[in-house]
Amino acid sequence: MSPSIHSRVITPLAIGLLSWAGLSLAPAPASAQEMMTFTASTRIGGPMGGGFRPDVSRRELDRYWKLLGLDEMQAELADSLYEGYRTEHEIIADKAQARMQDLRAEFEETEDIKVFIEDMPKIMQTFGKESEALTSGFFTDVQSLLSEEQAAKWPAVERARRRIKLLPMGGLAGESVDLFNLADELKLGEPSMDRLRPVLSQYELELDRALLERQSSMDDHEEEAGGFRVITEEGMEKMREEMAKAHELSLRIRDLNRRYFRLFAAELSPEEIAAAEERFRNLSYPQVYRDSYSSRVFDAVNDFEDLTSSQREQIASMRDRYQRDLAIVNRRWADAIDESESDSDGNSMMHPGGAIFFGGEDESGPLGEARSDRRQLDRKTLDNLKAILTEAQ
Repeated sequence: MSPSIHSRVITPLAIGLLSWAGLSLAPAPASAQEMMTFTASTRIGGPMGGGFRPDVSRRELDRYWKLLGLDEMQAELADSLYEGYRTEHEIIADKAQARMQDLRAEFEETEDIKVFIEDMPKIMQTFGKESEALTSGFFTDVQSLLSEEQAAKWPAVERARRRIKLLPMGGLAGESVDLFNLADELKLGEPSMDRLRPVLSQYELELDRALLERQSSMDDHEEEAGGFRVITEEGMEKMREEMAKAHELSLRIRDLNRRYFRLFAAELSPEEIAAAEERFRNLSYPQVYRDSYSSRVFDAVNDFEDLTSSQREQIASMRDRYQRDLAIVNRRWADAIDESESDSDGNSMMHPGGAIFFGGEDESGPLGEARSDRRQLDRKTLDNLKAILTEAQ
């Protein structure tokens, strides 16, 4: 591998922790034939993405209690158990953070990066295991409060928990969408929900199998990799194979979500379909369909009290034209994302175990061209808008 095209593998967690420690990443490893990677736990209960926070949130619990149908007394007891869990978790988090502070102090004294390479993974792995044990114990205690009928619903809680924890790890367009959340957001009428329940029940089971398969692949990689390691040129081929497998599993979840959304939409009333399609689209392509800067500028300008009638008419006409052009450009951008993800060669994607492989993006390809078209549309629109306004405005 030529030094000029050298690529690096590093996880977001490693970047965050090294930055927290006051370190910056070297521009390249000592040998252009080697690269360094750090693999952090991506299991439910592990530190990946969550730092030292408790692995169970208050918001999650409300969903679980609703699924189980806890009565008032059960909910109070379960909440008390949760407070105890949070207290114990704070103790192990403080201990882990204190050890990290010690590492930082040792590095500042010795300037030896091996302090982090050798000891930081051990700290995080120990914390991850302790956190996982606390979480497991908490849920075991909760189950002791349940009636036989409620206990039969526990597998549904476990599936919901996997959706909450594992779906957001998806990086493809639509891979991380949860149709249960979508149904809640849309506030659908009871007739539509009655028709949707069989679809959601089947979706829940099929999605859970896909998530478990993806997680199993990640776990296998973590067990083999574990912590910081140096990857030689020879090891790159194996990494490419692992990344291709991870990409294939991600595509399956993305396609499953899209297939079930079509079934989901087919059960809605005509008035509900448009809102559902728009929301699913926005969740699938947030970078494309989030509120644009130009749209926010139009909103701000409309609040100007000194606009003349002529200016308001011109601005309204310009905004209508912008919205039409924006819809076309955004659709092309979303299509380019789909094409890029389906034909990906693995140069820029999530690697099993949480590492990210960075490669160059082809700005001359369809995806780069689509982003460029969007930027040009916004620049042109803002220039035309400024031309309508006076210097004072």
